[in-house]
Amino acid sequence: MFRKSYNQEIETIALDFDGTFTYCNQGLKRTLESLRIPWSIINLLFINSRPNKKLIKALKKIQKDYKVVIISSRPTFLRKKIENFLVTEGLQEIEIICTGWLRRKSRKLEALKKSGISVYIDNEKDIRDFLKKNLISTFSPLTFCRMVLTD
Repeated sequence: MFRKSYNQEIETIALDFDGTFTYCNQGLKRTLESLRIPWSIINLLFINSRPNKKLIKALKKIQKDYKVVIISSRPTFLRKKIENFLVTEGLQEIEIICTGWLRRKSRKLEALKKSGISVYIDNEKDIRDFLKKNLISTFSPLTFCRMVLTD
């Protein structure tokens, strides 16, 4: 389904967490971040966001064929919250990389390249555009779900 180039299969797919695995008010989140509200406060608002059930269904469908990794700009002290969310949704064996918020685009790119991952799913267009310029294939959660669930 996913290819690096002609006849070269992809083994790992990475995803963002907030807004990709979950539905959350991105405008409010960005406003709070721009006001330099601490992550601990933002976390209280967004950790219990509604799960994106279509995305979770798509991941369960491909998990036997692909390794799945979450690369989130959350700080590492919130990693356990992501782990708990995944367990609640029945998703195990997903590696979690927390890059932190500062320089998040370049840190996500660094994590992708270090892990040899060339496919990334994110709800934020500016991050997808940045990664595309750096030769990472990116998809919105909606596009990813359509690709996987209509197969």
